[in-house]
Amino acid sequence: MRLKNKVGPITAIAITGITVIWMYAGGNGITTAQADVASPPSNSGMENSEAPKITSVQAQTLTAEFITNTLNLSGQTAFNTSLTLINQLQGQVTKVNASKGDYVKKGDIILEIDHRTLDAQILQARAVIKQRTLELDGVKRLSGQQLTSQVSVAEAEAALSTAKANLAAIEVDLEHAQIRAPFSGILNNFSIKTGQQVSVGDDLGTLLDVSPLVVEVNVPQIYLGQVPVGTFARVTLDNGETVESVVRYSSAQADAATRTLPVELEVQNEDYSIPAGISAHISFELSETKAHSLSPALLSVDDQGDMSVKTLNVDNQVVENKVTIIRSDRDKVWVTGLPNNVNVITVGQGFVSVGDTVEAHYQR
Repeated sequence: MRLKNKVGPITAIAITGITVIWMYAGGNGITTAQADVASPPSNSGMENSEAPKITSVQAQTLTAEFITNTLNLSGQTAFNTSLTLINQLQGQVTKVNASKGDYVKKGDIILEIDHRTLDAQILQARAVIKQRTLELDGVKRLSGQQLTSQVSVAEAEAALSTAKANLAAIEVDLEHAQIRAPFSGILNNFSIKTGQQVSVGDDLGTLLDVSPLVVEVNVPQIYLGQVPVGTFARVTLDNGETVESVVRYSSAQADAATRTLPVELEVQNEDYSIPAGISAHISFELSETKAHSLSPALLSVDDQGDMSVKTLNVDNQVVENKVTIIRSDRDKVWVTGLPNNVNVITVGQGFVSVGDTVEAHYQR
């Protein structure tokens, strides 16, 4: 009985001790496990956050080329020579050999004025000269015989000179009776008819020399010295025809009102197909320079209003380069201001800023 009475308390004490030991060990294990789950590694925050994205662009490597600088201006065609025909002899027109718009050669008789009176005056003047010549010969013989004075000889010589001068004047009038073309050209504003009475000083018409034709253009003063005589140019007329030309005259004085230099070019017009007074577009070829050719779509305007192009450096960082357009074609422009070899962003330039590092895919 005593043993049984002692076994119960001993068993209870043993079970209690084991439970305490289990609880102590198990609690620490659970706590440790929970601590392990609740305390992630110190770098787990960086692994879960998003990494910065790199923009992808397309680029192309361009190399500068030598091109000829051009200067494009507007001008107009003009006559090489223009002359108003002025009448020098009063009388009636007896013959007209040309009409308005006709081409006449140098020396051709355009019209004639009645010169019958002049013909008679010339015959009389020649007779007077003959008479004065005989008189002078007689006076000289008498002077040699001491039968007359030297005064008489001088008077006879003067009379002969007057007769000759009178004949010369009549011959000049006879020349004026025939209106000849002083140079080859087109007869313009001409309406004289046979039988018409004309007076001294009357405007008979205008003769225009349009071969070669002249192209007049005003060059801005900033190009002073860049368009000298002999500069090559292409002239495009309003009808689409393009002809080659060279500068034949460059003014040494600028126009005070427009600050431009008058320049003339010469265009061959042997068939007279190009009229004077029409518009012309002139493209001057200036000195050569190195430039890059690219699409106008790649150009942008910076905060200062200057043209610029976005490029990439060796580290694929975006760089903005100021450029100057020196020539424009239908689908491309030529610019200066870039390095000789340069990587130009061709697609995606609108989505990147200066200093950005990008992933570049190069076009071939």
